[in-house]
Amino acid sequence: MSRKFKKITSLLKELKVSQTLISEEEKDNEKKLLSTITELEQLRIKLQDGIGIELDKTIETLTNLNNKKSQLIGIQDIISKTNSFSQTIKELESSIPITKGNYPTLTSDVTKKLCKKMSEILKEIGENKTVNYSSESFEFEIGNSFRNTYGKGYRAIYYSVYIIALHEIMEDNTFKIGVPVLDSPLVTYKKPNASGEGIDLNLAMDFYRYLSKTKIRQTIIIENEVPPQDILNKVNHIQFKGFGDGFIPK
Repeated sequence: MSRKFKKITSLLKELKVSQTLISEEEKDNEKKLLSTITELEQLRIKLQDGIGIELDKTIETLTNLNNKKSQLIGIQDIISKTNSFSQTIKELESSIPITKGNYPTLTSDVTKKLCKKMSEILKEIGENKTVNYSSESFEFEIGNSFRNTYGKGYRAIYYSVYIIALHEIMEDNTFKIGVPVLDSPLVTYKKPNASGEGIDLNLAMDFYRYLSKTKIRQTIIIENEVPPQDILNKVNHIQFKGFGDGFIPK
């Protein structure tokens, strides 16, 4: 063999050896890569599971805290309302005269302001009568007669005047007694069979007119009679014509 051929043969042998080494190294690296990938996947799963568990615990803790916060706000609201009611009770108790037997009593002095207000309202609606309270008969004296001696129509209108007068007085106080609701105070004013029980048309309409300008924030009247035209745009008049048309929904 020539020298050149021997050199080529030698280089080929070295190349084959190098190829074999490279191939073995490649296989080894593939094994290491697979092992590393497997380890990374296992770490990913552990990390994901760990974060998920901690996240669930955190959400549960936050939910419990929010529930306790809502309960605390509710308790604080109850305490606040209780204190407010207690203060209102004290104010009411301090405004009521007490007898020796610890029972409240109504006297002409106590009802003086109420009687004056009732007289003012009656004058506004065309009934120029003075109102006084009798502590003996426990009844209002309107004009020269007690309320219970009038006909049904006038008894109803006088009672309504009493309710409105009481609420107007209460409007000036820090505490209130709710919304006045009048049920058919005028229904007898034009009944053909009233037989002396009815009231005058002008009185009925003037009562409506007075209510439209009273300082009471809201008054509810359930009545069969329509308010006068001149105040219809000042009141919320809801006419009930049948089921589903009026206060009663379908």
